[in-house]
Amino acid sequence: MSTPWPDALPPVVVAGEGPVVDAAARVLEDLGLQVVRESASGPAPAADLGLAWSDGGSPVGIDDGPAAAAWAWSGAMALTGEADGAPELVPSATVDAVRVLGPVLSALTDRLAVSGWGRRVDVDALALLGERAAIAGFGRGGATSVGGNAHLLAAADGWLALNLGRPEDLALLPAWLEAPLDPADWRAVTAAVAVRPVEALVEQAALLGLPVGAVPAGRRDAQLVVRHADRRVRPAVVTPGGPARHGGAPLVVDLSSLWAGPLCTRLLAAAGARVVKVEGARRTDGARRGPAAFFDLLHAGKEAVAVDFADPDDLRFLRALVSRADVVVEASRPRVLDALGFDPSAAADAGTVWFSVTGYGRSGPWANRVAFGDDAAVAGGLVLPAAAGRAPRVVGAPPALPPA
Repeated sequence: MSTPWPDALPPVVVAGEGPVVDAAARVLEDLGLQVVRESASGPAPAADLGLAWSDGGSPVGIDDGPAAAAWAWSGAMALTGEADGAPELVPSATVDAVRVLGPVLSALTDRLAVSGWGRRVDVDALALLGERAAIAGFGRGGATSVGGNAHLLAAADGWLALNLGRPEDLALLPAWLEAPLDPADWRAVTAAVAVRPVEALVEQAALLGLPVGAVPAGRRDAQLVVRHADRRVRPAVVTPGGPARHGGAPLVVDLSSLWAGPLCTRLLAAAGARVVKVEGARRTDGARRGPAAFFDLLHAGKEAVAVDFADPDDLRFLRALVSRADVVVEASRPRVLDALGFDPSAAADAGTVWFSVTGYGRSGPWANRVAFGDDAAVAGGLVLPAAAGRAPRVVGAPPALPPA
């Protein structure tokens, strides 16, 4: 679901040449902005690499240094590779795609400052990837995610990621594998996975609500066909500039949990928005099971409210709150929102920016599948190739089941 930028928003001038500059231009274009390229003749000095609004404002520089140096400097390299081996560099295109998000955010929030209510936010996007690991003291785990909950397992005809981030996931393993095994017997679990085909395992997991993602086999799956329809899928976008619908700073209602959605709203709060985090009174944010310091970091500067989703009065309050929101950030599957009585399309038509952060998107045959960071990342191809005789390595991070 996307909201177009105002017609009056000026183009962004992208200066310089090279893969990082190209990546920045692609991100801005995917956000629906008009981009004007200014190329340099020959290698451009660092001072000539950057973003600037065509009608003025503070230009934002772009780091076009080696991808390996950027990955290492951010601390993310310490999280990638075999647990008992040297750290590894992910593909440079992946590094470039992440590190340009910092300058893009700076340019967009600089525009907010010009509009009169917001302030510019400068972040190192690569460093954000390692915040939780740095606070918790996590290290790389090879075929196991940094947080210890997601595991790359060999099936009969490929690889998949099993994510056991919730207490109830472990109890689902016998039903998933259709075998009377002890879910704590990790060797029995891996042996049962090894004799079953990937597609059957993924489909059974989807029926049970177990987060499992298959390493892509090089073909266009049904979800990819629907979601892309031979075009790039544009993300939802937040429209900066102009007053909030109800005056003052925009009201952001955060219905998400764990990391991605809360990080989004943390950055919106840093830019000057009023953010209200909504948490279940009976089922709290799963991030509370991790380091308290990381939870506090993600939610600093936000207001918070607890809602009992089974209480009609609480639901009426929540619907009233959402109806006043300028921005809603959530990470729920469509069927969950339907059960709560929320219609994102109607909210968007009424002027709310509805930002949905889900594993497989709001459309397509997989829209209602459960997904978290690591299994969704693996399903999207974020794995490093297997070394001789070893499993592929997880590129992602977070939420613990010890390997045998």
